[in-house]
Amino acid sequence: MAGLSAWATSSPDGAADASAAGSTAVTGDVLVGVDGRTLTASVFWNGCEDRPTLVAAETSSAVTLQVVRHRHAPPDAVCDNGQAQHLSVSLDHPLGNRSLGGPGHTSDTSTFMAKDLRQPGYLPAGYSPTSDVMANVDSATVHVDRDGAHFLTSPTPSWERGYASGHEGILIITETVGESTPTTGASVSVNGHLGHFTVRPATGRQLGETLSWFDGTYTMTIQEQDPDLTEADVLWIAQGLH
Repeated sequence: MAGLSAWATSSPDGAADASAAGSTAVTGDVLVGVDGRTLTASVFWNGCEDRPTLVAAETSSAVTLQVVRHRHAPPDAVCDNGQAQHLSVSLDHPLGNRSLGGPGHTSDTSTFMAKDLRQPGYLPAGYSPTSDVMANVDSATVHVDRDGAHFLTSPTPSWERGYASGHEGILIITETVGESTPTTGASVSVNGHLGHFTVRPATGRQLGETLSWFDGTYTMTIQEQDPDLTEADVLWIAQGLH
């Protein structure tokens, strides 16, 4: 790997794609898969764009990521119906101790290791994993403005996973290195750790319960947006993480 390899891509056919209309840098944290080769990033696009692709180039010392974008609408079009998803790309070789960044980056992109993710032992009936990312609410890792969602690098590595049900219910589980739990809200115990329930307003609607606690290594946060779920449901999910 003396020079840049061909661009690897997350496009469905697996073919390299560096000739699109434009590209942008990856923002926010990147998840490194258990195999060390699969890299996943949160990517937002609007209704004037096709689904983007995540691409990577490798050298012996560095991996460069960027998002290739295809706009299908004229420049003066009004673009809405934005969405965000986790996009992945597979490297030729495990990331290892190589630096990870993007075009113009002056420092490494923050990474979270998939092997450290707590897995849910219980999910409410009808819920299953989704690649969709909640990108309509400001948080420590997302800023929302008129242009859409902008993913931020968290103070310490963090990763968010989504689960959806058939009736549009949403669960978000976020894992952040270190302690950053809120000190407000109703106190509860999560497997012997102090946690707090809060209800957070979000852009004209209620997000539902949010439960946060520190397990000694990670700050865990569960957010739910489902009128059929109760605090007891959220607590069961929390207690089942392992």
